[in-house]
Amino acid sequence: AYEIIRFSARHMDRPWVRAVMKPGLLLQRLTTREPDLDQLEVALASLRAAMTAEQLAEVEARSPAPAVAPQPAPAFGTG
Repeated sequence: AYEIIRFSARHMDRPWVRAVMKPGLLLQRLTTREPDLDQLEVALASLRAAMTAEQLAEVEARSPAPAVAPQPAPAFGTG
């Protein structure tokens, strides 16, 4: 599958390659989207929980302040 993706990426200028790849690209467009704010909040909470305190302090020092104040995540299995 990887070889097919590489080949098609190199040859998208050929009409037959575009025709073969179009259904897959349309399905990808249908099934993927940008995460909403709730999903981003969960991702950030998970990342922070997995990082060490030193890593977290370094990242937060380089990051701008969040636009929305973070809320503490409920304990696993309590909600």
